[in-house]
Amino acid sequence: MKMVSGFANKTNSSAFRLLQLGNPISPTSSICFSYYFQNPFFSTTLLKKKPKPRYVFDKIDDALALFNHMLNTHRRPSIVEFTKLLGTIVRMKHHETALSLFKQMELLCIPHDVYTLNILLNCFCHLGRVGFGFSVFGRMFKLGLQPDTVTFNTLINGLSIGGKVAQAVRLFDDMVREGYQPDLITYNTIVNGLCKIGGTTRAVRLLTTMEERGCAPNIVTYNTIIDSLCKDKLITEALNLFSGMTDKGIQPDVFTYNPLLHAMCHTGKWEEVITLWNEMLANNCKPDVVSYNILVDVACKEGKISKARDIVKRMIQDGVQPNTVTYNALMDGYCMQGKMDEARKVLNSKMIIRGCVPDVYSYNIMVNGFCKYKRVDEAVELFRDMSQNGPFPNTVTYNALINGMSQQGKLLVAQELFKEMSACGLIPNLITFSTLLHGFCKNRQIYKALGLFKVMQSSGLKPDIVHYSILLDGLCNAGQLTIARELFSGLSFKGLQPNVYTYTIMIKGLCKAGLANEAYELFRKMETNGCLLDSCSYNVLIQGFFQNDDVSTAIKILHEMVSKGFAADISTATMFVKLLCSDTTDDCNPSWQSTFSSKVAYYVERLKALQEFNNVICCSGDRDGDTKHVNKLIWPSQRSDMSVQEVDGVCLIYSMRSLLSLFFYNDKWITFSSNKMKSLVMFEYDDSCMALLMDESAALGLDLSFVTHAFLMETIWDGSKEKVEETTASKEKKIEEMKESEETLRAFAAVAGIRKEVDKLSEKVANEEFDVLMEVIRREILKLDGIEAKEKKSYN
Repeated sequence: MKMVSGFANKTNSSAFRLLQLGNPISPTSSICFSYYFQNPFFSTTLLKKKPKPRYVFDKIDDALALFNHMLNTHRRPSIVEFTKLLGTIVRMKHHETALSLFKQMELLCIPHDVYTLNILLNCFCHLGRVGFGFSVFGRMFKLGLQPDTVTFNTLINGLSIGGKVAQAVRLFDDMVREGYQPDLITYNTIVNGLCKIGGTTRAVRLLTTMEERGCAPNIVTYNTIIDSLCKDKLITEALNLFSGMTDKGIQPDVFTYNPLLHAMCHTGKWEEVITLWNEMLANNCKPDVVSYNILVDVACKEGKISKARDIVKRMIQDGVQPNTVTYNALMDGYCMQGKMDEARKVLNSKMIIRGCVPDVYSYNIMVNGFCKYKRVDEAVELFRDMSQNGPFPNTVTYNALINGMSQQGKLLVAQELFKEMSACGLIPNLITFSTLLHGFCKNRQIYKALGLFKVMQSSGLKPDIVHYSILLDGLCNAGQLTIARELFSGLSFKGLQPNVYTYTIMIKGLCKAGLANEAYELFRKMETNGCLLDSCSYNVLIQGFFQNDDVSTAIKILHEMVSKGFAADISTATMFVKLLCSDTTDDCNPSWQSTFSSKVAYYVERLKALQEFNNVICCSGDRDGDTKHVNKLIWPSQRSDMSVQEVDGVCLIYSMRSLLSLFFYNDKWITFSSNKMKSLVMFEYDDSCMALLMDESAALGLDLSFVTHAFLMETIWDGSKEKVEETTASKEKKIEEMKESEETLRAFAAVAGIRKEVDKLSEKVANEEFDVLMEVIRREILKLDGIEAKEKKSYN
């Protein structure tokens, strides 16, 4: 007994010395304890005059001083008083301190009860040491103590906080099986954990179980499940649960409405949003800043920046002050529309007026926006302002700026930023490396890309399939197909599975190198390896065969693509159109037909073939009915400066300087004539109309907003049309021109005859006679020169 007593005294003095290092005991502090601690063993007049709540501390030092005083008291308080003090310290979030005090209590042989051990268990769980918590749980049984519902709630919450929701659910099931009765806190903890891991369906079932077991759900239970349903985009289910909650008399609060508002806004159902908002106000539930921020954010993302501004004005009128999140959403909306100057005004003016301090996210939005719209100098200026005045740039800031510099080809600056980032203590992440890697590959600096890739591996970061895909794309574009093949074949050994993007890059690289057949083999291997084919992979392969002049295989794959529900993209369609419209003079019959030239007939056949192709690609469009498909011509414009509004289903074809204005209707070409409005209306609304050919002047004054595509053809000269439109005056003029031409030809023939005679005479006559003859000839030539001069004047 003496040995134990001596050990206790020694420990007691040691514990006091430990506490007194930071919390010296003084007569003054001893008096102060009476303000905070009311117990029968304390009897002071000061306590009676000014009673204070039990265990309420402004500082942790006061709590430690009280604990020290309790240990030093001749008659120690009961374990109940120690438990209350420890509970207060834990509520002050000083879990490590509470554990230290527990150790001192054990050293002083102060016994524990289930409440004390529950506090100890709670400390371990909040510190992420759930394993130690289960040790305390086992210790309860060794001490003969019976765990209660609080014990299980604490352990279940600790497991949920640590992401071990499955274990928490198993412990919950064991608790029920052993006869312990879960309370509302138990159910809410399990519901919250299930919703966090995507187990919303099971959480809904648990809601029904609660009611069956006589534990009525409260507003927290419903709010948790409604929020999870909205995040899973199950809006109908969320609204049904909301209705069921209100039917049971549970009044919704702002935390109920906010997720519903957020989900409805993202579906674009603004009328329903307004209805819910009015219902919220009718139920005396005042929207908070989060409610308004939801509306502002969604409006900005939909490009409705004016509506977002109106919401902010209404927000201020309702007495809710915008915060930094509000203005961040506005700036992001302006940046999405390229209105960087307006976004800068929000940052520099509006936020300051409202007393909102821009955070790092505010600056990141601006830096990213400036880089996106190639205003990197302003992005750098803002970045330097952050570095000098705060907030300090983070990894996202550097990533945005590195990406902007890489896109502009300023790779030296991007590299300097990369080095500066590391020097500032910021660790480059996977996005940093992928951004700079893409910059090197895009600018064909493949060896620097390979060097950066090695730096990434040596830094401890494991490249994923995205980084390998970027590198493979760079190698293929740089003509380094051999290295790309080796890198691609080694992916499986690194534990990486190529995705559809990776396969498509290799297929494109092989086609570019003229190895279309090998690309086709890889395309088929892609299916056997469990990687689903998509529209992009089909289109790339089809384009590869077109480029390698293997049209038959390209058409075969095209039909396969359509049968699987994919559509040809613009590049594939353009290649097909160019193939159809490859105009050679050998294909045109030089003879004239009854009403139009062979050139027109040639294009008619091409149009029909193009329509057949359009029938193939149109049938593979949206299966959901969101896109209207019309069985009409699709012909991409070959003029980049052609101003044509994109809508569905009609094609207008201009023929510059053409003498024809023809309308194609029911396989016949009909003259446009003077009633162009009537023909245009028929062309717009009649599904059997394929195309309209007109000259540029014929299009003046017409509403062509419904036109989808335009194609500039070569001039179509119609001889028959010319004859129809010839007037009497033009015929007379042509006859006169023909006469003049005949006279000129006769004159030229006469001159040639005279010159021939001169040559003959020059061989026979003497010099004197020759001079006489030449004078005669000169006079005749002067007469003929007058005819030639007249002809030249007429020609000019």
